[in-house]
Amino acid sequence: MGKVVLGASACAALLGVALISSCSYSNEADPRAFADGGAAQDGALGGDAPSGARDADGIVGPQLECPAQRVVHLVGGNGGFAWFSQVWPVPELVTAPMAAFAYDDPKLAVSAPSSTGHPLFARRVASRAVWEGSGKRPMPTAFVAGTNLTHTATPNTTRIGTVDVVAAGAALQKKLGAPIPVLRLGRAFIYGPAPLAPAAVDATDVDTAVTAIVKQLDLPASVESSLRPDPAVVAQWAGAGARASIVALARGLSFAANAFRLNLVSTILLPAMEDDPHGAFAGSGPGADTNAIAQVLDSFYRELQTRNEATCGHGGKALSLADNVVLLASGDTYKNPFDRGGWPDGTPDNSNVLYVRSNGYLLSGWFGRIASTGVVHFDTVTGAASTGATQAAATQAALQGVLYAIARGDGGAVSEALPLVSVPYQGVIDPSPP
Repeated sequence: MGKVVLGASACAALLGVALISSCSYSNEADPRAFADGGAAQDGALGGDAPSGARDADGIVGPQLECPAQRVVHLVGGNGGFAWFSQVWPVPELVTAPMAAFAYDDPKLAVSAPSSTGHPLFARRVASRAVWEGSGKRPMPTAFVAGTNLTHTATPNTTRIGTVDVVAAGAALQKKLGAPIPVLRLGRAFIYGPAPLAPAAVDATDVDTAVTAIVKQLDLPASVESSLRPDPAVVAQWAGAGARASIVALARGLSFAANAFRLNLVSTILLPAMEDDPHGAFAGSGPGADTNAIAQVLDSFYRELQTRNEATCGHGGKALSLADNVVLLASGDTYKNPFDRGGWPDGTPDNSNVLYVRSNGYLLSGWFGRIASTGVVHFDTVTGAASTGATQAAATQAALQGVLYAIARGDGGAVSEALPLVSVPYQGVIDPSPP
């Protein structure tokens, strides 16, 4: 790829981090890298950034209202997605546990703050729930949505018809000014299409991504050092003796935190686990691995909490990255939560799950109910579990909700991106957004 000249906003962010002496402001970009001829548009955010609070890197949090949230999408193909069901377990596994159920110890799950009528349990990190205290509205939404896609390496879980909501969200992120709008690491996960969506840049792993970004943007060694994950940080996040797949998750999320902090990337798609853990409950069980995964996810947002958005804020104030990064976790199958013997791939009623941290734009907790007696989907208008609700409608409402969160509550942007979708989704929206 050819050299990309940084736009004003991206250069401003890097000035605060690396004390770069000068930057070239240009709209020129390699068309092979960016579908719309350049994601870093000089002046897109307008003029000099007003003064504001500074984060640990000295970056000024300007008063311009953030147009969209950033996104990290964890894709758990080949059965690896099931690990997330151990971090945010189906409520019945905790409230009415049985020896046959696929959860190691209900005492290790804590009742997490959630919306009325939507219970949520999360893995305990020390004495609190995962993410508790990291951001103003940190608790996730767990949607019973989509269908089981067992043994799919590239699960198609974020599309409504032909439109991918992650790609539609990326189209809304352009004014964040990141020179690389979308980055995919590892497998070529399904991304797009969506109107006006930028193309994704692919890299096989974190090291390849760092090298490519530094070369493509002609960045100095000081910025490369800031972008590359610190081995000591990765080791701290994953913990001693963590399996390679957990270390890889920690490394990928540490890289994502750095890339967001430097305003180099707006959306990152990362592989997650991909280890098909049928034997997780044999021997000593999955407790140590689940605890390590929970610690990685928690550490990611605790890091984001210490950093402000480089180019925009909210309500005239600086905005922490913890409050402006949506995390999606999806995959092929969450496995049967009521059968730990071999932890089979088949799920109740062939259902699937989507976990979303929306930062307060969606109601938190479980939408739809997964029980040992079967699955009940949620009413898209009220949000309540209803025997009359359908999987198709619930899935469309959930994915509209994801785009609504990325758009920071801009319902018009959702309608514009998904003009053919008529299913309502007000039942999942928080009526008092941030």
